[in-house]
Amino acid sequence: MASCLLALLVLLAVPGTAAMQEANLRTLDEKKTKVERIRFVHLTKKPFDNSYLRSAMTTRKGETFRRRQLLKDLTALENLYRGIGFLDADIVGKEYLLDNKGRLHIRLKIDSGERWRIEEIRFLHQTNKDTANLTLNDLNQHLELGKGSFFKYKTVLEDERTLLALLNNRGYAHAKVRNKIELDPHRKYACVTYEINTGRRMYFGPVSIRARAEDRNLRTQYELVRGLLAFRQGQLFDPEQLRITRNNLSRTGLFRSVTLNTLMISDADSLQPVEIWLQERKFIHVEANAFMNNTEPGLATNFLHSNWLGRGTRIGLDGSLGRPIQGSTFYVTERNIFDLGADLTVSAGMTDEWGQRKVFADPTDSMQVALLSENDSILNEVLLFSGTLDAAEYIGSSIYSYRSVERLWQFKSVLSRRWDPVNAARYHTHINLNWVASRNRPTSDATIGYNSPGSAGALEASESPSNDENDSFEEEGPFDDEDPFGDEDPFGDEDPFEEVDSMGVSGSSLEGSAANLIDNGCDPDDEDYACGDIQMNNTWQEILTDEARTLNLSVSLQRDSRDNQIAPARGTLLRAAA
Repeated sequence: MASCLLALLVLLAVPGTAAMQEANLRTLDEKKTKVERIRFVHLTKKPFDNSYLRSAMTTRKGETFRRRQLLKDLTALENLYRGIGFLDADIVGKEYLLDNKGRLHIRLKIDSGERWRIEEIRFLHQTNKDTANLTLNDLNQHLELGKGSFFKYKTVLEDERTLLALLNNRGYAHAKVRNKIELDPHRKYACVTYEINTGRRMYFGPVSIRARAEDRNLRTQYELVRGLLAFRQGQLFDPEQLRITRNNLSRTGLFRSVTLNTLMISDADSLQPVEIWLQERKFIHVEANAFMNNTEPGLATNFLHSNWLGRGTRIGLDGSLGRPIQGSTFYVTERNIFDLGADLTVSAGMTDEWGQRKVFADPTDSMQVALLSENDSILNEVLLFSGTLDAAEYIGSSIYSYRSVERLWQFKSVLSRRWDPVNAARYHTHINLNWVASRNRPTSDATIGYNSPGSAGALEASESPSNDENDSFEEEGPFDDEDPFGDEDPFGDEDPFEEVDSMGVSGSSLEGSAANLIDNGCDPDDEDYACGDIQMNNTWQEILTDEARTLNLSVSLQRDSRDNQIAPARGTLLRAAA
């Protein structure tokens, strides 16, 4: 029975083996063979998934095989293992097979070996008055690796940079740190030694400000640049202060590039000179745009000077000429006002905007009541038959429509400040004060459209034409075309169902008056407002002129801890306003 099973396995294995044949790496380059599959066989430990190992290779499935590219990938795989402590990792077997379609199958056998550990971390540095504050415990607490932890060469380099940053932050501007690794292959342990040369403890010295070759002379005043420095002469050297200074200069928007250099000095000197190289942006911006709309052509202009008198002050003027909007706005931005780190922007402007306006008549305005009572024939009938209360209701339901121009005077001030990031969070504050005065006034050449409940315009708007011949839903009356009462009206000339409106005037009376105006026409000399038009004059301009003033104060606070403002993966954006 066992012999039969063995024979069956041999028969199954023979076709697979016959279908694959070993390939020569040099001939594969010439044939431009495609890679079909990459397999990994792990003889001992498996610290990485196969998918991760494939992603670390430049040789990929479906691409043309390159021998030199594969040799680099093999070295990269070994370094990947050694980087996390498998220093004895080796690729012990490599198989390159071609299938019956000429596609390449790669099989790699990896022996990771044993993982190495850290036996000891040592520090070698000269002890003097400048390095007396550096202790073994002080240095060890800043390292990620420690005694007994797995050896990772990448972490060794990171700890080396951490020590260098620590020394620089403590005033050792010219410190040097170099790692030295001693390996014990029998015990699988590594001893890491950091050789430290601190140099002298440095203090900030004189600061020189220079322009790039493209800018012969800086237009920006040196006092502005010095006011943005995060350090002062004689202060203990700290590269973090240099970074803050560079950010302060970049945020002004005045410079295209900002570079800070620390110059080499003699070993006997403790003052570290700082050199600032600046390349300024173009400060003047002028723009003009011409446009055409359905009323008339227009022109929009913009002028901006972002470094007025070299003090970083921004002044600008925005203007537009034409309809429907024209006007101008002048604004000034002062940086770092009162040395508070805040920017103040003040703007003032005036604009005119043309448009169509509709308002209700005001029955409490004695001037309007007098003019309407004198010139509206239908209102006269309401006053005659119904009294002042119904006349007030009539006036209150009337509408004026006319072309107007709204003039805005606006004064706005904005105080804003940004703080340096605190625990990866950025804070921004705004305080806005806005004063607006507006005046809406009819244009002098306009005609006021007057739409009252009984005017001719209201009657025309309420009439809806009907077509009895085309009404497919018309219902036939029970008497068809015959009049059951004959030619005689049982009620005479009076309509018992005539409706009387709330003003005590029958609907037929108002409609009849409006119908007479439509049928007989309006006499221009009579200036009857019931015809639907009111000629503009100084009196009506004064009546319809509307003025208003507002004063608004708002305060907003924003906290942004997002790692990326466009596509954030973590963090939050909080904004509060009052």
